[in-house]
Amino acid sequence: MTITRAHRSNASTRPDGHRPGVSAALTSKAARGRARIGFGALGAALAASAIASAGAAAATPPTVTENFASTGAEQTFTVPTGVSSIRVNAIGQAGEAGFGFDAQGGTGGAGADVVGQLPVSAGEVLYVEVAATGFNGGGDGGPSFEGGFGGTGGGASDVRTVSAAQPSSLESRLLVAGGGGGGGGVFEEGDGGNGGNAGNPGTNGTGGTATANGSGGGAGTLTGGGAGGAGCSQIEPHGADGESGNGGEGGAGFTAPWSSSGGGGGGGYTGGGGGEGTCGITGPNEEGGAGGGGGGSSFVTGEASFSSFGAASSSTAPSVSITYLTPATATPGTATVAFSATQPLQTVSAPQTITITNTGGNPLQISGVDFTDSTPALATDAPEDFLIGSSTCFGAIAYEESCQLTVRFAPQSEGAQTGTLQILGNMGAGATTIALSGTGGKLPQGEPGATGSQGPQGDTGPTGASGATGAQGAIGATGATGAIGPAGAIGPAGAPGAQGAAGKPGAAGIQGPVGPTGARGPRGATAVYVCHPRRRHGSYKEACFVQLSSASKSAVKATLERAGVTYASWSVNGSAGTGGLLLRATRKVAVGRYTLVVASAHATTTETVTVG
Repeated sequence: MTITRAHRSNASTRPDGHRPGVSAALTSKAARGRARIGFGALGAALAASAIASAGAAAATPPTVTENFASTGAEQTFTVPTGVSSIRVNAIGQAGEAGFGFDAQGGTGGAGADVVGQLPVSAGEVLYVEVAATGFNGGGDGGPSFEGGFGGTGGGASDVRTVSAAQPSSLESRLLVAGGGGGGGGVFEEGDGGNGGNAGNPGTNGTGGTATANGSGGGAGTLTGGGAGGAGCSQIEPHGADGESGNGGEGGAGFTAPWSSSGGGGGGGYTGGGGGEGTCGITGPNEEGGAGGGGGGSSFVTGEASFSSFGAASSSTAPSVSITYLTPATATPGTATVAFSATQPLQTVSAPQTITITNTGGNPLQISGVDFTDSTPALATDAPEDFLIGSSTCFGAIAYEESCQLTVRFAPQSEGAQTGTLQILGNMGAGATTIALSGTGGKLPQGEPGATGSQGPQGDTGPTGASGATGAQGAIGATGATGAIGPAGAIGPAGAPGAQGAAGKPGAAGIQGPVGPTGARGPRGATAVYVCHPRRRHGSYKEACFVQLSSASKSAVKATLERAGVTYASWSVNGSAGTGGLLLRATRKVAVGRYTLVVASAHATTTETVTVG
C-alpha cells in the first residue's frame, strides 16, 4: 500500500575525505542520532516497496509519499515519529533556450534526476528547495545591446537540514539535483551554443556556430564551479564562473548591434559557468552565436545507503518527492485480557499470552512495558496486581512479523481488580494499551492439625445455689404484609441525528486573454514588428524589429514613441520588394504602453505596443 501526499550506489566524497553537504555540527549530532537499528534494511525494504519482485513471498511494506512542486520559496518536511529513513527523488530545472531573431538560439541543458536513501531522526525538520526560474541557483543569461539573448540557467532542487536564510545552509545539503545550462543567443545567422546537462558532474556548454562565436561555459563538479567561457581577448563577453550553489551569469553581447549574449550556468551542488558572448564583430555582414552555459553538478551525502543519478527530460517539471515506510505499529491480538477464575490472595495465576504484530512499514522496536491505572481511572484499579511472565519482544520486528508476551495476575486484596498494560516503543501512534481485569479471592485454608492428647481430670468444684424462676413473657401480634408497588414507565427513544449538508463544487478557472496581432502598415507597405524586452539590473532594454514589404517603392519610417518622446527609430529609402528595419533603442525602455508609428508618403498608421 502506498499513500501519496501532495504537498545504483555512488555516494560522493571530496578528495580530503570529508562528505560534502554535512556540516561539522550536523555530523557530530546527526550521526549519533542516526545510529539506529534497521537503517540499511529500511533502504532495502523501501526499494522493494517501489519495485516489487514478481512472485515474491514477502509482503510489501506500506509507504507514504509527500510531493513538493515549484513555489519559488522554501518548503519544510518534518520526519514523523517512528521513521528513521526516507527516500528522496529530486528533479532539477532545465536551462532556458537562447533567443534568436532570424536564427536558432541554443537549446537549454537538461536538469538532473537524483534519488537517495537518507537516514533521518523522528521530529527532524528538513528544508526543501524546489527549482524555479530565478530561484535556487540558476545563472542569468547575459545582457545584449540589440542582438540575441542568452537563456537563464535552470535552478537546482535539493533537501537540506539548515534553512536557506542561515549562513551554513549550503553546507547542510543532503541531496542536490542540478539544473541545466541556458542556451546561447544568436541574431540572424548561425546557431547559438547549447546549454550543458546537469549531472554528477554536469556537462560543458557548447560554443556558437557562426563567423564570430563565443565559447561554452564549463560544467560544475563536486570540487568546484564551472569556468565561464572566455575565448575572447575582451573582458565584457566573458561568462562568469560558477560557484557553490549558483551558476555563473552569461557573457555580455555589447560589441556591435549584431552581437549576442551567452547562456547562464545551471545551479547545483556547484553551478556551471556562464557561456561567452560573441566577440570581435565588425559589421552587419558578420554574425555571431554566443556560447551555452555549463550544467550544474548533483550530489548525495555519503551517509546515504543508496543513490542514483540520471537526467530528466526537458519537459519534466522540477520537483522533490519524499517517500518513507509508514511508522511502526504494535497491534495486539486482543484489546482486553480477563482472568475469569477467582484467584486466591498471595497466589499467581496461570499466564495469558498476548501476540504483538507490527502492521507498520518501519521495523518495530519495543523498548519496555508498564502497568498503569485505567483511562479514565476506576475505583478497582490495582495495576500492581499484574505482572509480565515472559516475553519474546526483543530486537527489531519487521513488517507483519510478531512477538509474544505473557501476563499473570497476583491479587493482593479480595474483589475485582483492574489495570492497563502499556507497550512502549517507536510506534508512530504512541504506546499500545491493553485493558486487564481479574478477581481476588480469600486466603487459601490450610489442612486441620492433629488432635491433641486428653489431659487429666480436674477436681470437682462446690455446688452453687439455685436461682429463682422468672415469669413467662406475653406473645406479640404478627404484623400485616405490605402492598407491591407499580412498575416504572419505559422512557422515550432518542431522535435520530440530522445528515450533514453536501459541500459546494469549486469554481471553474478563467481562461487568460489572447495577445494582440501586429498592426497593418501604411498603404502600399506591410509591417510586421517584434519587440523583445531584456531585464538587466532591475530595468528593461527594448529591441523592436520591423519587417517591411513595399510595392510603391516609397520611403518608410518607423518610430517607437511615448508621451511625445521617441525611444527608438529607423527609416529606409523606398525600394521594391521586402526590407527589414531594426529600431535601435536610444534610451532605456521602461515597462508600459508605447505607440509604434509607421509612416510613408501615402499614409501614417499607429499601433499600441505593450512592453513588459
